[in-house]
Amino acid sequence: MVRGGWGRATAALGAAVLLWTVTAPAVAGDRGDDDRIIVSGGGGGASDVRIGDGSSGSGSGSGWSGSGSAANAPVPLGTAGTWTVVPGQVIPFTADGRAYTLAMQGDGNLVQYDTARSAAVWSTGTWGSPGASARLTADGRLEVTGAGGQQLWRSATAGGPGATLTAGTEGSLLISDAQGRGWWMSSTSGSFATLLLPPGTAVSVTHHQLVMQTDGNLVWSDRAGRPLWATGTSGHRAITARFTDGRITLRDPTAALLWASSNTATPGNALGLQGDGNIVIYDRAGRPVWASGSAG
Repeated sequence: MVRGGWGRATAALGAAVLLWTVTAPAVAGDRGDDDRIIVSGGGGGASDVRIGDGSSGSGSGSGWSGSGSAANAPVPLGTAGTWTVVPGQVIPFTADGRAYTLAMQGDGNLVQYDTARSAAVWSTGTWGSPGASARLTADGRLEVTGAGGQQLWRSATAGGPGATLTAGTEGSLLISDAQGRGWWMSSTSGSFATLLLPPGTAVSVTHHQLVMQTDGNLVWSDRAGRPLWATGTSGHRAITARFTDGRITLRDPTAALLWASSNTATPGNALGLQGDGNIVIYDRAGRPVWASGSAG
């Protein structure tokens, strides 16, 4: 059973390998080539996986394709308004060729385990609330509520009516809308060689979430939704957050730079969204070169 969190994320990523490419919600004025959540991690033979970006050849924008085997295809877990996990319930599933379980623990924590390693890879951090349950709400938001109905945790973004919860590469969870466009995803590692978040999308690691708000502000929050760090860039539309050149940048639809963690691009750096509440950029040697200063 997992109660606590993790420390610094692994920085040694090796060569970038595309893990997720997910069509994100369309935003007026946004660039067509930036309408996907893109996440990549380190080496190790991860496959190129595309979900709902129209690359299946069907033209519907809701198919799956990739260079890997069918084992990499998203695994359906539930549908908005109908999916519920009660206290003590354990849901086993296989994604990307590995066995996982999603457990609604008796202490109130929703935890995903890598079965082979007997290791927790993601959780909501909601321990201390016996009797809590989880559900995919009618508006497509993953939510943990206490025995008395109080909200303990929820995904920073929602997929809307008809949304689905699936699991895919590296066991990451994904909330997609009825058209197959991704709005929210979890990360089982917290380490990234590449991260691209269009407006209205979010990525979750244990106890924390990073959301690219539609008002132009990139916000890092704790398990209760309290902001720990933000770029302070609200008041702008169609802003996309990127970690593609070794730094975090925010750009508008014309590619004009609104905010950057550094004035200098440094390819080869790694981004860590850490369980201790800190966002850290590491160089190739694993040395921190930038941090949000939000640990603790």
